[in-house]
Amino acid sequence: MKRVRFRGNGAFGGLGAPGARGARAALLALVIGILGCGGDTARNGGFDAADPYAGLEGEAVGSLAVWDRFLTHAGSLSGEERAAALDRLWGNLEAVPVYRDSTALFLYRGEADRVVLSGDMNSWNPDRSIKMKRLAGTNLWHARVNFEPAARLDYKLVIDGSRWIVDPRNPRTMLGGFGPNSELRMPGYEAPWFLDPRFDRIGGAAPAGKLHEHTIWSEVLDENRRFAVYTPHGWKMELQKPLPSLYLNDGGDYLRLIDTPELLDRMIARGTIPPLVAVFIDPADRSTEYVPNEKYLAFLTDELVPFMQWEYRTDPGAGRTAILGVSMGGLSSVYAGVARPDVFGLVGAHSGAFTFAGGEVLTLAKSAPSLPHRFALTVGTYERSVSGNANEGDLLSAQRRLAAILAERGASCRVVERPEGHSWGLWRGDLDDTLGFLFSVE
Repeated sequence: MKRVRFRGNGAFGGLGAPGARGARAALLALVIGILGCGGDTARNGGFDAADPYAGLEGEAVGSLAVWDRFLTHAGSLSGEERAAALDRLWGNLEAVPVYRDSTALFLYRGEADRVVLSGDMNSWNPDRSIKMKRLAGTNLWHARVNFEPAARLDYKLVIDGSRWIVDPRNPRTMLGGFGPNSELRMPGYEAPWFLDPRFDRIGGAAPAGKLHEHTIWSEVLDENRRFAVYTPHGWKMELQKPLPSLYLNDGGDYLRLIDTPELLDRMIARGTIPPLVAVFIDPADRSTEYVPNEKYLAFLTDELVPFMQWEYRTDPGAGRTAILGVSMGGLSSVYAGVARPDVFGLVGAHSGAFTFAGGEVLTLAKSAPSLPHRFALTVGTYERSVSGNANEGDLLSAQRRLAAILAERGASCRVVERPEGHSWGLWRGDLDDTLGFLFSVE
């Protein structure tokens, strides 16, 4: 990261120059500035439009301190000075937002009448968007917002109320169901190890598994169903001991949005999860299949799981069979586990919509004769009103309700809340910990 450098004859830079003459000259310049005899610099409150970095020795050229001082003093500059200083600062800006501790400064340049931020921080609700302010006489828009130091959030800029764009100066993006979003990562956020590009450089690329496409006829659903199967590197059915299995609702999204097979390769290579077979199941209509649905459950337990045990020799034990999903898919996963713990003994849900369909899965979790071996539940603290619904869309409260029920019943459960939103960034980032817990050996 570039940092501010100073010329030897600057007001502060001369203090470090060799020789008594340089030190005396620098001290005299400093005293003159303090007494208010510094010309334009004094008039501008100590801000030198010709050198906007003066006095900020050691600060990165795009730091929050640099931008804060510019925005504070920009009103005292002439239009020409303001434009020149802005162009210099903007040219040295490596990326946005600009961070420090719990503060993020969003910056955008473009002609518009109105620019706002919308994203996980306001549940993508335009009525609760964060307004950016325009710096007078320029095309710079800015907004200073505080978040948790470890927050990770998706967002977009909304231009004049209708044009939604990724932040052009933010190199980080996260794919979602409606395309890429810009990604905010606060300084305390720790990206999962399997996203670190150094992983391949240090240990070499993880041995790659294979993906197999299938279509089977479902008697219970009266239709063909497509799914994909991941097998780990070196898997051969005729030589293979039965492996644990993982069934994923919204399987196409797990493949398309976060490249789950590659993540599994890395986790297996590192030993955080055992070699396993993963089944990626596409829904026909998630709005009906992923609410508690007996027919979809029967398809899983009576048709798909037996197919996998026969064709891929997966371990038939419930304690070695996991099901995982996000949002409505997470609701479906928990329903499958509490309704058929004899099949799915390991249950994971990211941002589970447990209060949908009248909270039926919560009632079932209270009354089911037995429960799965383990639950792994993760939700974002910004998931209070997903899709603008403060009731069924309050996924944070929904998870807390389910976690309380499971705790009362003595279930083995991992419960996590992260300062994030309803995003594949959250679900991807937690995948290793979730699977590591579910498939851990006691």
